[in-house]
Amino acid sequence: MESLDPLQPFRTGPDPVDGALGAVVIHGFTGSPWDMEPVAEALGAQGVPCVVPLLRGHDDGGAGIASARLSDWRADVRTAIEELREATGRPPIVIGLSMGGLLALDAGVDGEVEVAAVASLAAPLFLERSARIVARLSRAFGDSLGERMMLKKGDGSDISTREDLPGADAIPFRALDELFALMDSVRLRLERLECPLLVVHAREDHTAPLESANAIVQAARSSAWVRLRVLDEGYHVITRDVCAPRVAAEIVRFAEDVRA
Repeated sequence: MESLDPLQPFRTGPDPVDGALGAVVIHGFTGSPWDMEPVAEALGAQGVPCVVPLLRGHDDGGAGIASARLSDWRADVRTAIEELREATGRPPIVIGLSMGGLLALDAGVDGEVEVAAVASLAAPLFLERSARIVARLSRAFGDSLGERMMLKKGDGSDISTREDLPGADAIPFRALDELFALMDSVRLRLERLECPLLVVHAREDHTAPLESANAIVQAARSSAWVRLRVLDEGYHVITRDVCAPRVAAEIVRFAEDVRA
């Protein structure tokens, strides 16, 4: 694949054809499609056509993300799923990192679109209570002021290699409130998930506690089958951290099992 613009959506793998199992691969909150390139490339090399969307607002820094809403992100994911479904005639696997993992789970339980399986990578079902309080305050101030309330992201907290990650360098509190709404919605509906589920989480994730992975597995009791992988390396952005090769391998194996 040609050099990737980190803030643009992309496709990889073979062209989607009738009967093929495709994958929608979703980046996280304040992240970018670049975060998901190793996963998408690994799947593409195994014959899985991949669509990697750009979530609304994530090409315009914190201000762009602050102006987006959960309904926008859900629509972005649904559009990608429907695109692959139309091209292949079968539901795709939906894979997401962090908030992207929540959106993948959300797609798996909403009933409006059919998915073959879900892979949740470092998805948070819980965050610090203080973050929720600040997020709700931003909503109380209204959009004009609330969308300007931001916190500078800390260096290196999401990846153990200390690599600079493309994407927003600030956390918009108004959009964080939308993330909490998604978290709450997914947590309440996870027992509806019926398709196969892969959950991958790093033990030392400083953003989404490992407790989230355990809670997802326990709640998804209606799933056809569940696979949990806990990593001893890496922090939050496990698709680009030192554990990235293992993450990609786990997802490829999962896709092969679903396809079989």
